[in-house]
Amino acid sequence: GFVVFRTPGARPVVPGPARIVHAAPKAPLSTPKPVPPPKPPVLDADALAERIASLDPDMSPAWRALLSAWQLPTDDSDVAIAMQCAPSLGADVSCLRERASLDALATIGRPVLLRLHAARRDAWALLEGIDATHVRLRLGATSADVPRIALLQAWHGDYAAIWRQSTQSPGPSDPADVRAFQASHGLVVDGVVGPETRFALSAGGPGPRL
Repeated sequence: GFVVFRTPGARPVVPGPARIVHAAPKAPLSTPKPVPPPKPPVLDADALAERIASLDPDMSPAWRALLSAWQLPTDDSDVAIAMQCAPSLGADVSCLRERASLDALATIGRPVLLRLHAARRDAWALLEGIDATHVRLRLGATSADVPRIALLQAWHGDYAAIWRQSTQSPGPSDPADVRAFQASHGLVVDGVVGPETRFALSAGGPGPRL
């Protein structure tokens, strides 16, 4: 066997307490700030006219964009039906083609299609936003900001709208109240709840807004 020799006078080695090494706290990972989307270009009257003239005369992309804004089906057959703009497109979906001022559409605050004219070419653009000086239009596959004064050179008031009937806010029924509502929304004041008035009443319900 093995013989263990002990050095005379040597003390046994007693292990000391273990040292606990604390790891340095890690620096928190920095969250990258979201990059804001680029702003759409601003088109003056001449640039808008050129853009309208360059658009495909096919109206279906604009109608598809309007249906999509309302989260409605956008198959080719659905778009074809919507383009006919019958007063009722479904159980609670309505369509309207009319004329209005820009201020009236701003008061309602819903996306609509505007019929634009330039160089003997008509095109439909989706109204996506509006403020005191500019509108935002979806022209084809891209959007652009247009000064109001420039838009009025290409738009004569024709628009098309799709909306869902709201059961939450049926609106006024008394003719006097209807006339007051119509006056406040820039509508023809006749006391009758027709399609334009029903569209304006939809502003109080759910759905896309400018």
